[in-house]
Amino acid sequence: MAWQPLAYVTGASTDQIDSGTFDGLKFLNVEFTAKATAGTINSVFTFNSITTQSYAIREQVNGGSGSTNLNLYNTDNLSGTTNGTDGQVYVNCFISNVSGYEKLFWSWGLDNTGSGSGSVPDRKTISGHFIGTDLITSIQSNNGGTGDYQTATLSVYGSD
Repeated sequence: MAWQPLAYVTGASTDQIDSGTFDGLKFLNVEFTAKATAGTINSVFTFNSITTQSYAIREQVNGGSGSTNLNLYNTDNLSGTTNGTDGQVYVNCFISNVSGYEKLFWSWGLDNTGSGSGSVPDRKTISGHFIGTDLITSIQSNNGGTGDYQTATLSVYGSD
């Protein structure tokens, strides 16, 4: 499978990074990295700018028992791709983007508050689905933490 670049965007001192519109290919690979300003950052992905209750996920932190969150994206129940940190995050997300079907996705994220050999990053894995049946043609990384993205990069790759 050959991945082709669809979007690459960087930002600073913000709470949202938006990919802009890209071609809706069948398979998407999303990479996101950010560093926090003062306060914490917690990346929450949305597809096609949809922030209604359209997401259901199962999440697991550091290999522990999983938890289920249904009808996500509302202001009372944000579930980030990482645990939230005052350091740096890295997220990788794979999406099945077939027209006419709900979108299945799987992601893993790392966050690191400290530095050096005595600081171990937290790991969070998420499997879920987005109930939209239209092709995903834009992705947003919204900060659900108390700080801002000091610097952030969102890359989207696609394949048919």
